[in-house]
Amino acid sequence: MSEKKLEKEREFFKKNKEEKSSIHKNIICTNCFKKNFSGKRYICCECDNFNLCGDCEELHTKNLIEHNLNHIFIKINKPINIDINKYDTVIKGKNQNLTIKNNQAIANITIFNTGEESLKDCFLSQIIFGRKVLTGKKIKIEEDVNQNEKIDCSIVMDVNKETVKEGDTKEYISEWRMFTKEGLPFGEIISLYINDLTK
Repeated sequence: MSEKKLEKEREFFKKNKEEKSSIHKNIICTNCFKKNFSGKRYICCECDNFNLCGDCEELHTKNLIEHNLNHIFIKINKPINIDINKYDTVIKGKNQNLTIKNNQAIANITIFNTGEESLKDCFLSQIIFGRKVLTGKKIKIEEDVNQNEKIDCSIVMDVNKETVKEGDTKEYISEWRMFTKEGLPFGEIISLYINDLTK
């Protein structure tokens, strides 16, 4: 076999291997129902098990899919081979009305691990910002929190009153969710509210 033909075969097998490794196994696009699709994968942070392939994400940006345009998506370029169904949480204090003290709002919550996997290295992250009024840093779980165990956390948010007009009593919301260390969302959503920033 000539060197040129060998090189072509190497390129073919390399391309075939790359295509297989880019397949999101056992993932179904919520819109077109394509299974095991390749390319980019988009995961909604606020809806349970809402995945879009690259083609359908383009339709979503044009408002051609029945889904909230304000929801935040995570883009996954390469397949993540973990079973997200093994992660789950129940949150005590997932809905709170907060007050402001020293330009900060603090929410104390308890996270119960109801999934099979430990929460170690998972993190809590903000997924909705109330007009950039409420901003908080993500919280990493440093210790092992195994199934049926719990951990207490404090979510501290800085309140930027400069973005609020005088007399504005609109309700501001900040939503948080758990993520695996790979960045996949799971578990219950935490909704934190401030009703009046002018006080």
